[in-house]
Amino acid sequence: MPLSVDIEDAKRHLALLVKRSESGEEIILTRRGHPVAQIVAINL
Repeated sequence: MPLSVDIEDAKRHLALLVKRSESGEEIILTRRGHPVAQIVAINL
């Protein structure tokens, strides 16, 4: 199940969220409870 995070909270914890996405976790950013974006790791 993906982790849903409000954009305002994501601003304060961006480094942690990026680190978690690098570990394979799916991060969904929301605005007022609606999904608007996703943080994903880039595998080069």
